[in-house]
Amino acid sequence: MKWKTPKAPKPCKFLPGEALVLSGDALLEIAESHKWFFHGARLMHSAALKNMSLTVVRARIADGYIRRADLNPDWIVFERERFARLDKASKAAIIGEVA
Repeated sequence: MKWKTPKAPKPCKFLPGEALVLSGDALLEIAESHKWFFHGARLMHSAALKNMSLTVVRARIADGYIRRADLNPDWIVFERERFARLDKASKAAIIGEVA
């Protein structure tokens, strides 16, 4: 009855990082990058933040509501272990090599 045991959830890919400081650099980081940010507790891509009005984005940055998203080291370990469990043909297909 292994299927009845609770499975541990996989770790989150991103963790909230440091809050953006209201400056031109923060606005340029949002406008010119293809990064992920936390808008409160919600993960948002910079493209979604670009669609918001400048007034709202500036107010949210000033309140410390928009934070950078950092990769979770536990997620990296989880993905490496998951990749290691694959068979050789699957690994070769992911890497792009001929099996």
